[in-house]
Amino acid sequence: MLRAKFINAGVLDERVTIRAAGRVGGPASMATSRDGGRTWTSEDLSAVAAMVLDVKFVDERTGFLCAGSDAAVERSHSVRRPAPADWPSDRRVEIRLVD
Repeated sequence: MLRAKFINAGVLDERVTIRAAGRVGGPASMATSRDGGRTWTSEDLSAVAAMVLDVKFVDERTGFLCAGSDAAVERSHSVRRPAPADWPSDRRVEIRLVD
């Protein structure tokens, strides 16, 4: 959960962003709430990984994703890739994973 200050109709306010991911065996996706959990959106991450184990964001645009290259655990390897070039720039997050 991240708390970030922003200007809301001319008043300094706080936005609570929650990101959740994780599904051993796939499909790879990440859920995001920018209103403290009242509403959620889901993003398909299959362009960068086959399964997602965990996600941690240090600010609204910088995060770490623990993911595997194959939905079958016994065949999976860690992946290290940037976000796909066709992702909209306002949603682009560079994803780097280490072995």
